[in-house]
Amino acid sequence: MQNGQRAGWRWSGQQPLAPPAPLTDRSTATPAASKKTFFHEWSFLNMDDITALNLRVLRRHNPNILSLIEKSSYCVVYRFDTVNQSWTKAGYEGTLFIYSQRPHVVQTPQGEEQGGEYGFCVLNRLTLDNFWGEINGGDILLEGKFIIRRSLIGGTTPLARAAEVFGLWLYEKEDTPRIYSLLQEYASYNQGNVVD
Repeated sequence: MQNGQRAGWRWSGQQPLAPPAPLTDRSTATPAASKKTFFHEWSFLNMDDITALNLRVLRRHNPNILSLIEKSSYCVVYRFDTVNQSWTKAGYEGTLFIYSQRPHVVQTPQGEEQGGEYGFCVLNRLTLDNFWGEINGGDILLEGKFIIRRSLIGGTTPLARAAEVFGLWLYEKEDTPRIYSLLQEYASYNQGNVVD
């Protein structure tokens, strides 16, 4: 070694920092019960708190929402391409919520329609645009892996809301029949609520 240098580092005339303190012995370490973990930090949240938080988020977008009825952890919205006769992703992926809502009027290309007492939303993880659907009559089919919604008042633009066919694909396979049954039940309940 040359003068002023020590094994891989340069000596600048200052004393090197003190070595780190030795690790504590297990016998003197903090008991496991008092250690905080990620889950411990969030243990104050229960399912009611999470539902209330989800409801608050959805109400920021749609103040007509009264309560959350059901959810599915991951949903992808597909649009049916009538030219190619195939399904393509519509750009909406996230948690699906089914909710009850206050009566309200929805503007469509065919005129005004009374919004159903129930609706659904896919909170989009891809962009800031969420997918909203009124459950207001129309056909709901379970075909293969898709819950198909025809005559849908949903989408992002007024023209798209009435003209397109959408399919909902749910990641949790056991959610598909349950969500399908709920959508079908609420659609038949709201059939024919048109404002004259």
